[in-house]
Amino acid sequence: MAISGEVDGCTVARLRQVSSRAGDITVDLSRVSFLGCAGLTVLLELRSRLLDSGSTLRLVGLTPLVNRVIGLAGLGELLFESAEDGRAATPIEDDDRPRAAWRKRVLGA
Repeated sequence: MAISGEVDGCTVARLRQVSSRAGDITVDLSRVSFLGCAGLTVLLELRSRLLDSGSTLRLVGLTPLVNRVIGLAGLGELLFESAEDGRAATPIEDDDRPRAAWRKRVLGA
């Protein structure tokens, strides 16, 4: 599945529909110009659903923008483990408490 443009609260409903299919899913993010919190949430929900069903999520085409957003959200360990191209966000050394609270609320972790 290739997604492009802005992935935010206004466009995420379409991504949810497309990502509802079963089996392994590859998501090409090379043409994403903006990745908001709603887009991150859908990717995390998709990853969780696929893992529960024994399937995998593979991210390809990770741009510096996508890497930065995922890194700032503190979600690199969760989402980059499924990245094909080996790119990883540089860890951000700052206060992780807001991200930890968000991860607990969204992921139950």
